[in-house]
Amino acid sequence: MTTTKSIADQLRKAALAYPGAYEETPWGERVTKVNGKIFAFFGRGDRGLSFSLKLPNSNALALTFPFASPTAYGLGKSGWVSGSFKPDEDVPVGLILEWLDESYRAIAPKKLLKELEGGSPTKAPEKPAKKRAKKKGAVLVVSDDELRLDRAGKAIEERGLGQPLLAPIDEAFGQLAKKKLQAAVVDLGRRPADALELGIQLAHALGKTPLVFAGARDTATVKRARAAAKSVRAAFREAPGDPKVISELEAALG
Repeated sequence: MTTTKSIADQLRKAALAYPGAYEETPWGERVTKVNGKIFAFFGRGDRGLSFSLKLPNSNALALTFPFASPTAYGLGKSGWVSGSFKPDEDVPVGLILEWLDESYRAIAPKKLLKELEGGSPTKAPEKPAKKRAKKKGAVLVVSDDELRLDRAGKAIEERGLGQPLLAPIDEAFGQLAKKKLQAAVVDLGRRPADALELGIQLAHALGKTPLVFAGARDTATVKRARAAAKSVRAAFREAPGDPKVISELEAALG
């Protein structure tokens, strides 16, 4: 018997199969993002199934189904639709997968849509892009979110930017003596005040070593982060492993 939990897992796997898709837990619930923006939410399915998707084209039709309604917090005005099913209700998986595809295409950047369609790469196939040689030294990533740490570490390794050193805020300074650091990334998302103070101390301790702040939630924090030291590159709302932060880190490393 197919359960709503197994269906929720199926839908989440389908969402993560899209180019550039990844998961985060910003409110204690898992959401699927691409390029730093949410394109899908699927509830865990233990007590039924819930979802939210952006449907700019089929929004009106979707809302004719009894299980669907405009997404709360004003998102319904932007085309977001939410749905829910009890554990014993039939779930139109095929239909939701079509909506998932529409939601991804509404959010994803053009380069990922081209990849999704199997478009040709920017360089000729016979001349694949050379992998960036790994730099010596390590990149310290500080965050109290294990999922963000893991994603950032993988992104740094994939781009060949160095050896990632992952640490929560309270253990960050203990990493300084272990490896020669060439850069650091501090996540301001979960504990902004503590992370900002740590980042300022790191900026002074690292001297000219580049420091990138990520995950800032308000302009005041961004201003303080940028004023911390000359070595600070930027302060983003995105998580440490998001493309914009990784690109900023890459630029800092030259």
